[in-house]
Amino acid sequence: MFDQHENTENTNPTANDSAVTDTQTAGAAVAVADAATPVPALDNNTVKLGYALMRGEQEIKNIELRKPVTGDLRGLSVTQLLNTDVDQMCKFLPRITTPALMPSEIEKLPVGDFLSLAMKSLGFFTESQSQTA
Repeated sequence: MFDQHENTENTNPTANDSAVTDTQTAGAAVAVADAATPVPALDNNTVKLGYALMRGEQEIKNIELRKPVTGDLRGLSVTQLLNTDVDQMCKFLPRITTPALMPSEIEKLPVGDFLSLAMKSLGFFTESQSQTA
């Protein structure tokens, strides 16, 4: 059916302003509703990879890092680790990542993903006791 009111043009400026306001209000309500929809947040110790890592059929998109303990540093040069030495990081990251990354997988990561993991892991070295308690 054809509605005659659909094609009529409203020349009343107040009515047009009201329509715009109603449309904007409806749009704002939708935006607020979208913002209220819970989005799963990543843990502060999780790095979202820019490029998923494939392990067989498994696609790994997020890597969780746990706070290292002194034993995780065994056999490593802390100075080189703090300088983000790739060889040291390839030995260190498998000890603190979940899923545990293999050194060969770390070597194949894009530089940005590697640096994200390295910087997140080095952040544990600078945390104060009040932040971790």
